[in-house]
Amino acid sequence: MARIEKVDEAQATGEVKEIYGQIKKKFGKVPNVFQYMGRSPQLLKGFLTLAEISSKSSLSHKIQEKIAIAVADSNHCDYCQAAHTAALKGLGVPLDNILQAKKGSDSDDKTDAILKFAKLLAEKRGQVSDEQINALKKAHVSDEEIGDIILAVTVNILTNTFNETVKTPVDF
Repeated sequence: MARIEKVDEAQATGEVKEIYGQIKKKFGKVPNVFQYMGRSPQLLKGFLTLAEISSKSSLSHKIQEKIAIAVADSNHCDYCQAAHTAALKGLGVPLDNILQAKKGSDSDDKTDAILKFAKLLAEKRGQVSDEQINALKKAHVSDEEIGDIILAVTVNILTNTFNETVKTPVDF
């Protein structure tokens, strides 16, 4: 059971109603995470702004979704694991590859290095060594991509923290 009240689509007014309209256009519905974030319009707007910025990074959508599921696994966020599993399936990623990504690995060497680093960032809260950064560079991950991995992990830690704190009911 959720720990706070959500702002149901029918109850939404003003700015939140407008944001819900944009979300519904994108997802076909207003997922629970956004209805609960709707209690804090600033949180909802902040998250959506960060997510939009992150979506335009140097990382492909598939890699970003794989990072999301790896970080959700590290943070034990059932809501995000379900949401990003659905997203990866929608992108045509086979279930065995999704399960690999969840554990922070991939058959592609560069993606594997990225996912391992993403899990490390989530678990160590950024306390990484020179050797760990050098391992990324050895896998041909650019400095720009390193910054974008940090952004993707940060966006996902935000939703993991929110969903675990609130106990957002899974709707995927």
